[in-house]
Amino acid sequence: MTEILVIDDDTNVLDATKDALNAFGYEVHTSTSPDEAFQLLHQNPNRFDLILLDWQFPCAVHGDMFLKLINHCIPDFKKPIIFITGHTSFISKHAIRLGAYDTLAKPIIADVLIDAVERALQKRPPENPHQKVPADMSWQKQKKLELAMRITDAIISTNSLSDAAQKLECSRMTLNRWLRFTGLNSFVIIKEHQSKGKITQ
Repeated sequence: MTEILVIDDDTNVLDATKDALNAFGYEVHTSTSPDEAFQLLHQNPNRFDLILLDWQFPCAVHGDMFLKLINHCIPDFKKPIIFITGHTSFISKHAIRLGAYDTLAKPIIADVLIDAVERALQKRPPENPHQKVPADMSWQKQKKLELAMRITDAIISTNSLSDAAQKLECSRMTLNRWLRFTGLNSFVIIKEHQSKGKITQ
């Protein structure tokens, strides 16, 4: 399974990014510390297939310094790195010069995130930075449909949203995020399948 390392000091960003990537079948390891993340990469440079990295941290090591450390200390590291930042127009060219694959703007749009990740893993050129939403979203639509079907099946078969989350191996909070992401309405699902048993909240 493809494993992605996400590094950001904002736990809300980490949780939302992890949920979006998990929904599309990616295994995700998160870290709020650049130092911890660097040690993980230094110990096993081939563990992760892609890195999502915040540009600015409250500590001395920011995203550009992190990338310079990788280039200097792990010269054989060739996996794509995507920066996440609130200042893409200012940072993008600098990040690319340092060897980053792409930059994404905060707040992150899930479809744009997945498209950038897929492009990086397939070694395709980055999307046009002036185009906010990728033109061809067929792959994402297919994955979103598959996730929606899994969620619907879990809710119907377990008779409980909590049990559905357990069946999907996620928390209730993550299930709620997935419901919003896929556009599903749990109450509509419940109403349409009342004949199969009462589903509790």
